[in-house]
Amino acid sequence: MGSIDEEFRKMVKENYDFSSWAGKTKYFKGKLCENFFLHTKKFEGWSLEEKEELPTFYSERSTVQYIYNLPAEEGKERIAVAITVREFNSILEAHEALIDLLMTYMAPYLPRCEEKGLNIGDVCFGGHGDLQTSVIFTRYNILVRIDSVGTKDISVKEFAETIDSQIIADQQNHR
Repeated sequence: MGSIDEEFRKMVKENYDFSSWAGKTKYFKGKLCENFFLHTKKFEGWSLEEKEELPTFYSERSTVQYIYNLPAEEGKERIAVAITVREFNSILEAHEALIDLLMTYMAPYLPRCEEKGLNIGDVCFGGHGDLQTSVIFTRYNILVRIDSVGTKDISVKEFAETIDSQIIADQQNHR
């Protein structure tokens, strides 16, 4: 019999129908993304507050966390978004890492982004609420997590769409 972690991982994979999307991708031509980074000019009106390279694990090539904020007026709530971009050696490794991330969530199941009107990534999951304050997705060998982290919750939909478009463009331009 397998360990508790192995059994839990198997259950999470079944819960998210992993076998139907594992290793599969859309719009892929040529080679995988390499040295991917966010183009900060894409987020008009937002300021890059922090960019930090984080330690990598297993088959990760790189992990970078970005914090963006809107300039706050005195006495107003802070509006900020945290974006973590992880680059892997393969599409399947990015999908396995997505399962690892899903295993850490308290909710037993997160809805697919398509159910919330957000069509991004090869596979994408978001929150249960009407306002999408958190999104995780993979596109090719890139895993992205986006969270509203300010004192005021905001939708991260536009960030997700912009980042997904950038990943597609970068991959197709660097074949």
